[in-house]
Amino acid sequence: MSTRVSLLVSTLIICLTLIACSESETPETPALSKTATATATSKQNTASATLTAATIQNTKIEVGMTEQEVKAILGDPKIIQTRTIDDLTITDSEWTDKSGKTSVQFQNGKVKFNHFFPASEE
Repeated sequence: MSTRVSLLVSTLIICLTLIACSESETPETPALSKTATATATSKQNTASATLTAATIQNTKIEVGMTEQEVKAILGDPKIIQTRTIDDLTITDSEWTDKSGKTSVQFQNGKVKFNHFFPASEE
C-alpha cells in the first residue's frame, strides 16, 4: 500500500513538473525568441549581435537530441539527477556559467525539454 501511494505521489509530481515546464508563454520566452532571431541575424551582421556563449549554445539544443549530442555542444554538466520509473528514465542536467544556467531534461536518453535561465543582473 505504501509503495502505491509513493508511486502515485511521484507520478503526480512528475506530471505537475511537466505541466510547469511546458511551452507556455512566460516573460522569459519572448526574450529567448528574440535571442534566436538575433542569432540568425548575427550570421549576417556580426557587429549587431551581443549574445553570450551560453545563450548561443542553448539555441542549438533541440528536442530529440541525444545526451551525447548535447554534451558535444555544452560539455559535461555541472549537475546530473536521474530517476527511473518502470521503463522511463528521466535525467535532469544543468550547465552553469557566468551568463546563466542551461537546464535540459532527457527522457530515455533524448532531450524532452530545455531552458536557459539568464544570470540575474544586480
